[in-house]
Amino acid sequence: NGGQKGQGQGEEKNEGKNGQQGGQGGSKRGNEYEALLAILHKGRKIAADQNADGKKFDAVGMRPYVHAPKMMAAGLSIEAIIDAMTMTWPKEIRRELNGGSDLPPFDQRKYEKAKAVPEITVEEIEKFLLPLIKETEGKSAYLPALVALADKRVPILQVGEKGTGKTTNAEHLAQALAEEWGREMPFGFASMTSGTSPGEFKGRITLKDYLPSLFQSIYENGGVFLFDELDAGDENLLTLLNSALANKQFVNAQGDVINQSDHFVPIAAANTMGLGANGEYTGRNRQDAAVLDRWAMGRIRVEFDVPLAEYLFWTEVSNHAV
Repeated sequence: NGGQKGQGQGEEKNEGKNGQQGGQGGSKRGNEYEALLAILHKGRKIAADQNADGKKFDAVGMRPYVHAPKMMAAGLSIEAIIDAMTMTWPKEIRRELNGGSDLPPFDQRKYEKAKAVPEITVEEIEKFLLPLIKETEGKSAYLPALVALADKRVPILQVGEKGTGKTTNAEHLAQALAEEWGREMPFGFASMTSGTSPGEFKGRITLKDYLPSLFQSIYENGGVFLFDELDAGDENLLTLLNSALANKQFVNAQGDVINQSDHFVPIAAANTMGLGANGEYTGRNRQDAAVLDRWAMGRIRVEFDVPLAEYLFWTEVSNHAV
C-alpha cells in the first residue's frame, strides 16, 4: 500500500503540513490518505524543481488533489494512483517519486484482485479538514482581488498553469458577488476555441423557434460569464466578444440588439499571456492587440494554492471514504 519512503515536505510554507507521515514502516505509518497527500505534494515539488532548472516536463495542479482521494476510496492503491498521474513522466523522475525504486506500470485488469479500501474515521478527517475550512473557507486566496475588480467593472483575465483553479475561482466569484450585491448572479462559461460555434453566444435559430444562449441571458440580465481558453481563441469568436464588451451591446442570431446589464461580469482564463504557443501549450494562438488590450488591466497571475488544494483533498476524502 504505497511503497513510498521518506516523503519530503513541500517548498511552500504551508505545503505538506497535513501529510507529514508519508513514511513507510508498519505502525509508524500514518493513515493512507495522509501518505497519498504527502506523495502528491512531493510529486508537485519534484515537477516544480525540474521546471525551475529549465527541464520542464509537467506540472501537478489541483486535479490530482481532487481525483486521487476518490480513487483511493474506490480501492485503488497508491502505486496505481501515482502511476496514472506520472505515466508520461521520465523514468528517473518516477523513480525519485517512489523513493529510489522503479514504479512499475499498474495493470488495471488486476483491480478487483488488488482492491483494498483503507479505513478512516470522521474524527480523523475532521482533524485535517476543520483547520483548513477555518483557514480558507473553501475559497481561493485570489477571491478578494477578483471581487474588487468585478466591483469596479474591470474585465478580469486569469493567467496560470493548468489545474490552478481558474474555473473554480470564476464560480466562487459569482457566489461572492451574489452575496455582496444581494441579487442572483448566475454563472456560465464557454470555450473560446475554434470548435465552439458562434451560436454559443448569439443563440440559434431552429426550424421552429429561436434558442437564446446562456451568454445572452447573463449578458442582459447579469451574472458572471467565463471565457475559457482565451489564449487559444478563435478569431471570429474573439471579434464577437470584443465588440460586445466594447459597445455594451451585440446583435443576436435573430437580429435583436441585446444591451449589457450593469451586473454583467466578464472573466477569462488562459494558460499563456496570449503571445502565441510555447513548448507546453502548443495549441495557443497569438492574439490580436485589441483583444489583449481589452483584458490588460484586469490580468491576475494565478498560481497553485496549497491550502485550497489540501481543503479539496480532505473534502473529497470526507465525501467518498466514509
